[in-house]
Amino acid sequence: MSQDSLNKAFESLSDSYKMMAPVRQPYKGTMSDTDAIRYEEIIRFDQIEFNEKAQFSAKEIIQPITQVLFYFTEEEYKIPAAEEKKILVFLRACDIHAMDRVDQIYLDNGPVDPYYKQIRDRVEFALIGCEHSFRNCFCVSMGTNKANEYALGIKPMGNEVCLEIKSNALAEVFSVQENKTFEFEMDVVTENKIKVETPVNLDGQAIADHELFREYDSRCVACGKCNFVCPTCTCFSMQDIFYKDNANTGERRRVWSSCHVDGYTDMAGGHAFRKKYGERMRFKTLHKVHDYNKRFGKHMCIGCSRCDDACPSYISFSNCVNKISELSSEKSIKGGAIMSNAYMPFPSEILEIIQHTDIEYTFRMAYEGDVIPGQFFEVSIPKYGECPISVSGIGQDFIDLTIRRVGRVTDELHNFAPGQKKFFLRGPYGNGFSMDNYKGKELIITAGGSGLAPVKGIIDEVYNDQDQVKDFHLLVGFKSPEDVLFKSDLKNWNEKNMTVTLTVDGADEDYKGNVGLVTKYVPDLKIDNMDNVEVVVVGPPLMMKFTVAEFLSRGIPEDKIWVSYERKMHCGLGKCGGCKMDDTYICLDGPVFNYVDAKTLFD
Repeated sequence: MSQDSLNKAFESLSDSYKMMAPVRQPYKGTMSDTDAIRYEEIIRFDQIEFNEKAQFSAKEIIQPITQVLFYFTEEEYKIPAAEEKKILVFLRACDIHAMDRVDQIYLDNGPVDPYYKQIRDRVEFALIGCEHSFRNCFCVSMGTNKANEYALGIKPMGNEVCLEIKSNALAEVFSVQENKTFEFEMDVVTENKIKVETPVNLDGQAIADHELFREYDSRCVACGKCNFVCPTCTCFSMQDIFYKDNANTGERRRVWSSCHVDGYTDMAGGHAFRKKYGERMRFKTLHKVHDYNKRFGKHMCIGCSRCDDACPSYISFSNCVNKISELSSEKSIKGGAIMSNAYMPFPSEILEIIQHTDIEYTFRMAYEGDVIPGQFFEVSIPKYGECPISVSGIGQDFIDLTIRRVGRVTDELHNFAPGQKKFFLRGPYGNGFSMDNYKGKELIITAGGSGLAPVKGIIDEVYNDQDQVKDFHLLVGFKSPEDVLFKSDLKNWNEKNMTVTLTVDGADEDYKGNVGLVTKYVPDLKIDNMDNVEVVVVGPPLMMKFTVAEFLSRGIPEDKIWVSYERKMHCGLGKCGGCKMDDTYICLDGPVFNYVDAKTLFD
């Protein structure tokens, strides 16, 4: 087909399709005299850049940089109107594979993401062949140099254009124009200058602290550019934007985020993970060539090398992967109820508020539905955002959420009063604690501070029916007597022949109770049968680490210990990536883990 005929076909196609392709943007590159190549809407064939690789991927077409999830007022939420026009995206083979990797996250990892699906269902791919390998590419090593899942193949040949049409709808449009039929093959890269060996039988935890990654502590500048140009990075954060003319109305957006940038793992209270830049490089690299493959059976990286091209510090991702593979080889390292739109919160009335300390309150919320101890809800306040809160009590048509005042959302929560309906929830999420694991056993629960909240539901179950377990011990610690939570409950539990040991880290001389860390009192616990005991440990990371070690030293088997992890969770749906450890998503696969599995997880 001639280029003129193709342009006429494009003109007809534009009535039903938005066509997106890599376009050269003069003088918009990194330097003032360089060009940028990124995706734009086109109407003519000659707008498409065939000779050079796009510096930015096409993912922003399906994953907008900023995407409105819903608009809110004081009383309601409204989902934005969705576009209906189809989208034809011109991609190279590796980028078609990238879309498959992103599909896996948004469509097959937890509940289907309705916003992504609405766009994805309208997208068809047009394949652009590669006559040669571009600088830094290693698509052949990743097996992404050839693609079959496309509706249209396009190959320029002088003044004519060859089209391989697989879609009946597209065939009708192009067949109207003057054309001729002959056989040809799409260009495929068969060799790259750069070759990558992906690690095999790698235990990521074994190299988590390897000196290899210390190089990147100083070289990486944590700009996040590698993530933003990468076609398979999917992480995002959630933001509430309110309008100046009415501060009680606004919109909730999800916005691209990056595991490299500061603040990505920050949690309420100031705790953060992966503070060193080298740790972030390790997290990203293993996610691309180990964790994702471990979970889905294929590598997330597609070898496009955009990260290498974009890095201002000239860090080579392919080189890092090869170093990990060499290290592995040389050292023989072995190794709830979801709504139709799961992002939409529902209103819940505050039935009662119980104050424990100056900054910790329990909110009793109206809720009709199934929930088990250890699960969590995303607590949502329009304009202020969301935060994950563990369930601390379960009753007839209500749940308890014990909340510490430590951030923007929780500060606002403490201004609410019973009877108000501006409190919104999403969930429940996570697996929770199964009472079946503890029936007929000696049950020991060790909790630190607010870690008592997620296990309180188990304790309540035992309190209401002590015949479920053979024996029960609760060991709980707080910073000071003033920080003790659930004081009346602790008294009730103790009075019902449930062994309760309460300790504080420090107190004045007049305090008559136990003083010391919870680990001090683990040796005092009387355990009749090591093979018939189950131990639950929940609290701050260091407390859990040393408490578990203390139980192990007493001879408790690893598979008899259970822990609950907290991480930053923007979505609770396995999409944002904030809670991922290794190939595990805490919001989907946890937060409750048997220690046999938990001990292998690392940030």
